[in-house]
Amino acid sequence: MNPKIEVFRLGTSIFKGKMLTLPFKKAIIQAKGQELFGDDEPCAIQESQIRRTLVKEMLAHFDEELSGERHIQWMQWLDFDDPEALTMKRR
Repeated sequence: MNPKIEVFRLGTSIFKGKMLTLPFKKAIIQAKGQELFGDDEPCAIQESQIRRTLVKEMLAHFDEELSGERHIQWMQWLDFDDPEALTMKRR
């Protein structure tokens, strides 16, 4: 549920780590917090569950990689510039 991944922008590595530590945009965390808990300012415990939910949704579509070209809706969740230029691979 928490694989090690690497994120690239135009071929350059910009993030290495476990999926649960991905830098999700605050707006995504707040929106999912509202959806799951009716609270757009989730506490740390709720935020942990939100991150697990987001990662689970991404993993459902993660074969060898996620790319901004084919999976823009999930790459836009990340707090990186140019989501269409991102690629995420398992390590």
